[in-house]
Amino acid sequence: MKIRVLATGSTRKERLMRRWGVSFLIDDDVLFDTFGDPAVLMENMKKMNVAAQKIKHIVLSHDHWDHTGGLRGISPLCNKPRAYIHAGFSEAIKRTVEEARAELIQVKDIARIKENVLVTGPISGYYNKTPILEQALLYERDTALSLITGCAHPGITRIITHLTGRLQKPISLIFGGFHLKDFSCEYIEEMIAQMKSLGVKKAAPTHCTGELATHLLREKFGKHFIKVEEGQEYCL
Repeated sequence: MKIRVLATGSTRKERLMRRWGVSFLIDDDVLFDTFGDPAVLMENMKKMNVAAQKIKHIVLSHDHWDHTGGLRGISPLCNKPRAYIHAGFSEAIKRTVEEARAELIQVKDIARIKENVLVTGPISGYYNKTPILEQALLYERDTALSLITGCAHPGITRIITHLTGRLQKPISLIFGGFHLKDFSCEYIEEMIAQMKSLGVKKAAPTHCTGELATHLLREKFGKHFIKVEEGQEYCL
């Protein structure tokens, strides 16, 4: 699996600047989330020599501006891609997809979008005490899965438990936003212990994971911690 980090905003300063969100390119043809600022996404794609016309699939994790902001800019440059959303998305997002002449696919359950790549479909959770639906990506290997998340609002360990139970395979790698930025050291340590007990071997946190959680993940996973940086490519 090859992941290119097209854009990520992870610090408090970036959040205040609204330079916030994530966008990952899996292999050359699956775009997962579109960052918050379309100008940043487009400029970074240009710097990284990413060919938009090769993108066949655009998967949006959830309907927050920092994951959908670049959609209007990128969609028209792709060659009529498939755009995967779920019941948690607004009519405005649906219109944006349709205006870009992308094929709109509303995902209801785990679905394969290409060889080795699955979209989880909506998993329920809460954000600021409000119900939210979020989906993630899975990269399938012979004996294990890799999980790519946008924000993991439903809870990163809850997502892992839900998917391993459904697919009967362990998740060995987690990559993306884990939404641990507002939690205590004790809570984060418990979540990390749960990750390990569930079979997670490698962790690559970014975005809303938070500085404290990132530090603790680096400490607990050691050489199996992956530092995620904008503009970098990872073969995992």
